[in-house]
Amino acid sequence: MADRKSPRAAEAVRRLRALGSPERGAFAERYFKTGPGEYAEGDRFLGLRAKDMHALAREFEALPLGELATLLRSKWHEARLLALLVLVRRFPRATEDAREAIVRQDDFEDTLEVAALLLDDDHDPIHKAAGWMLREVGKRDRKAEEAFLGRHAARMPRTLLRYAIERFPEPLRQRYLRAGR
Repeated sequence: MADRKSPRAAEAVRRLRALGSPERGAFAERYFKTGPGEYAEGDRFLGLRAKDMHALAREFEALPLGELATLLRSKWHEARLLALLVLVRRFPRATEDAREAIVRQDDFEDTLEVAALLLDDDHDPIHKAAGWMLREVGKRDRKAEEAFLGRHAARMPRTLLRYAIERFPEPLRQRYLRAGR
Protein backbone atom coordinates (compact mmCIF):
# COMPACT_ATOMS: atom_id res chain seq x y z
CA MET A 1 0.00 0.00 0.00
CA ALA A 2 1.09 3.59 -0.47
CA ASP A 3 3.21 4.93 2.36
CA ARG A 4 3.03 8.24 4.25
CA LYS A 5 5.84 9.72 2.18
CA SER A 6 3.68 9.45 -0.95
CA PRO A 7 0.53 11.49 -0.29
CA ARG A 8 -0.69 11.49 -3.92
CA ALA A 9 -0.11 7.73 -4.21
CA ALA A 10 -2.00 7.25 -0.94
CA GLU A 11 -4.85 9.37 -2.35
CA ALA A 12 -4.86 7.25 -5.54
CA VAL A 13 -5.19 4.07 -3.45
CA ARG A 14 -8.02 5.65 -1.42
CA ARG A 15 -9.81 6.52 -4.66
CA LEU A 16 -9.25 3.03 -6.05
CA ARG A 17 -10.69 1.46 -2.92
CA ALA A 18 -13.72 3.77 -2.97
CA LEU A 19 -14.51 2.87 -6.59
CA GLY A 20 -13.98 -0.85 -6.11
CA SER A 21 -16.61 -3.52 -5.76
CA PRO A 22 -16.03 -6.44 -3.37
CA GLU A 23 -18.10 -8.69 -5.66
CA ARG A 24 -16.06 -7.80 -8.76
CA GLY A 25 -12.86 -8.11 -6.69
CA ALA A 26 -13.78 -11.62 -5.54
CA PHE A 27 -14.62 -12.61 -9.11
CA ALA A 28 -11.27 -11.25 -10.37
CA GLU A 29 -9.40 -13.15 -7.66
CA ARG A 30 -11.02 -16.39 -8.81
CA TYR A 31 -10.55 -15.56 -12.51
CA PHE A 32 -6.87 -14.67 -12.13
CA LYS A 33 -6.23 -17.70 -9.89
CA THR A 34 -4.86 -16.04 -6.77
CA GLY A 35 -5.02 -19.09 -4.48
CA PRO A 36 -2.04 -20.99 -3.03
CA GLY A 37 0.16 -22.38 -5.80
CA GLU A 38 -1.77 -20.61 -8.56
CA TYR A 39 -0.11 -18.26 -11.04
CA ALA A 40 -1.31 -15.02 -9.37
CA GLU A 41 -0.96 -16.34 -5.82
CA GLY A 42 -1.55 -13.66 -3.23
CA ASP A 43 -2.61 -10.95 -5.68
CA ARG A 44 -5.49 -8.85 -4.36
CA PHE A 45 -8.17 -7.16 -6.47
CA LEU A 46 -10.37 -4.23 -5.56
CA GLY A 47 -12.87 -4.89 -8.35
CA LEU A 48 -12.67 -1.80 -10.53
CA ARG A 49 -14.10 -1.40 -14.02
CA ALA A 50 -11.80 -0.45 -16.89
CA LYS A 51 -13.56 2.89 -17.41
CA ASP A 52 -12.91 3.80 -13.76
CA MET A 53 -9.25 2.85 -14.07
CA HIS A 54 -8.84 5.05 -17.15
CA ALA A 55 -10.60 7.98 -15.47
CA LEU A 56 -8.26 7.70 -12.47
CA ALA A 57 -5.26 7.47 -14.79
CA ARG A 58 -6.31 10.81 -16.32
CA GLU A 59 -6.77 12.30 -12.86
CA PHE A 60 -3.38 11.12 -11.57
CA GLU A 61 -1.47 11.61 -14.83
CA ALA A 62 0.98 14.04 -13.23
CA LEU A 63 2.23 11.64 -10.55
CA PRO A 64 6.04 11.67 -10.49
CA LEU A 65 8.01 8.45 -10.89
CA GLY A 66 8.61 8.07 -7.15
CA GLU A 67 4.86 8.12 -6.49
CA LEU A 68 4.29 5.64 -9.33
CA ALA A 69 6.94 3.35 -7.83
CA THR A 70 4.98 3.44 -4.56
CA LEU A 71 1.86 2.31 -6.42
CA LEU A 72 3.86 -0.45 -8.12
CA ARG A 73 4.71 -1.91 -4.70
CA SER A 74 1.05 -2.05 -3.66
CA LYS A 75 -0.60 -5.34 -2.75
CA TRP A 76 -3.55 -4.24 -4.90
CA HIS A 77 -3.45 -5.27 -8.55
CA GLU A 78 -5.39 -2.18 -9.60
CA ALA A 79 -2.91 0.17 -7.90
CA ARG A 80 -0.05 -1.40 -9.85
CA LEU A 81 -2.11 -1.28 -13.04
CA LEU A 82 -2.99 2.38 -12.41
CA ALA A 83 0.72 3.25 -12.35
CA LEU A 84 1.14 1.57 -15.74
CA LEU A 85 -1.88 3.35 -17.21
CA VAL A 86 -0.54 6.70 -16.01
CA LEU A 87 2.74 6.03 -17.79
CA VAL A 88 1.03 5.04 -21.03
CA ARG A 89 -1.06 8.23 -20.93
CA ARG A 90 2.21 10.18 -21.07
CA PHE A 91 3.23 8.66 -24.41
CA PRO A 92 3.23 11.03 -27.37
CA ARG A 93 -0.06 10.76 -29.23
CA ALA A 94 -0.16 10.35 -33.00
CA THR A 95 -2.32 13.47 -33.24
CA GLU A 96 0.16 15.69 -31.45
CA ASP A 97 2.20 18.30 -33.17
CA ALA A 98 5.66 16.89 -34.01
CA ARG A 99 7.38 19.44 -31.75
CA GLU A 100 5.28 18.34 -28.76
CA ALA A 101 6.06 14.71 -29.50
CA ILE A 102 9.79 15.45 -29.49
CA VAL A 103 9.52 17.29 -26.17
CA ARG A 104 7.54 14.43 -24.61
CA GLN A 105 9.66 11.62 -25.98
CA ASP A 106 11.79 11.55 -22.81
CA ASP A 107 8.73 10.17 -21.03
CA PHE A 108 9.84 6.75 -22.25
CA GLU A 109 12.67 6.86 -19.72
CA ASP A 110 10.22 6.61 -16.81
CA THR A 111 8.25 3.92 -18.61
CA LEU A 112 11.33 1.82 -19.27
CA GLU A 113 12.56 2.30 -15.72
CA VAL A 114 9.21 1.05 -14.39
CA ALA A 115 9.27 -1.88 -16.84
CA ALA A 116 12.67 -2.84 -15.42
CA LEU A 117 11.20 -2.74 -11.88
CA LEU A 118 8.38 -5.05 -12.98
CA LEU A 119 10.73 -7.75 -14.27
CA ASP A 120 10.74 -9.18 -10.75
CA ASP A 121 6.98 -8.94 -10.17
CA ASP A 122 5.54 -12.38 -9.43
CA HIS A 123 2.11 -11.88 -10.97
CA ASP A 124 1.19 -12.80 -14.52
CA PRO A 125 -1.43 -10.04 -14.94
CA ILE A 126 1.28 -7.46 -14.22
CA HIS A 127 3.60 -9.19 -16.72
CA LYS A 128 0.85 -8.80 -19.33
CA ALA A 129 0.39 -5.12 -18.52
CA ALA A 130 4.14 -4.42 -18.55
CA GLY A 131 4.55 -6.25 -21.87
CA TRP A 132 1.70 -4.23 -23.31
CA MET A 133 3.37 -1.06 -22.03
CA LEU A 134 6.65 -2.03 -23.73
CA ARG A 135 4.79 -2.81 -26.96
CA GLU A 136 3.28 0.70 -26.80
CA VAL A 137 6.77 2.19 -26.41
CA GLY A 138 7.84 0.19 -29.48
CA LYS A 139 4.96 1.54 -31.55
CA ARG A 140 6.36 5.02 -30.99
CA ASP A 141 10.07 4.28 -30.73
CA ARG A 142 11.16 0.78 -31.81
CA LYS A 143 14.82 1.56 -31.07
CA ALA A 144 14.01 2.39 -27.44
CA GLU A 145 12.08 -0.86 -27.02
CA GLU A 146 14.79 -2.95 -28.67
CA ALA A 147 17.50 -1.32 -26.55
CA PHE A 148 15.49 -2.29 -23.45
CA LEU A 149 14.99 -5.83 -24.75
CA GLY A 150 18.69 -6.12 -25.54
CA ARG A 151 19.48 -5.43 -21.88
CA HIS A 152 16.65 -7.40 -20.27
CA ALA A 153 15.17 -10.07 -22.58
CA ALA A 154 17.24 -12.86 -21.03
CA ARG A 155 15.64 -12.35 -17.61
CA MET A 156 12.15 -11.24 -18.64
CA PRO A 157 9.19 -13.37 -17.61
CA ARG A 158 7.93 -15.20 -20.70
CA THR A 159 4.49 -13.57 -20.70
CA LEU A 160 5.98 -10.09 -20.46
CA LEU A 161 8.37 -10.82 -23.32
CA ARG A 162 5.66 -12.28 -25.55
CA TYR A 163 3.41 -9.26 -25.11
CA ALA A 164 6.31 -6.86 -25.73
CA ILE A 165 7.35 -8.46 -29.03
CA GLU A 166 3.88 -9.35 -30.31
CA ARG A 167 4.11 -7.00 -33.34
CA PHE A 168 7.71 -7.73 -34.28
CA PRO A 169 8.48 -9.52 -37.53
CA GLU A 170 8.60 -13.28 -36.93
CA PRO A 171 12.41 -13.71 -37.27
CA LEU A 172 13.00 -10.95 -34.73
CA ARG A 173 10.33 -12.37 -32.39
CA GLN A 174 12.02 -15.77 -32.51
CA ARG A 175 15.41 -14.23 -31.75
CA TYR A 176 14.06 -12.57 -28.60
CA LEU A 177 12.15 -15.68 -27.55
CA ARG A 178 15.35 -17.73 -27.75
CA ALA A 179 17.10 -15.13 -25.59
CA GLY A 180 14.30 -15.10 -22.98
CA ARG A 181 14.00 -17.32 -19.94
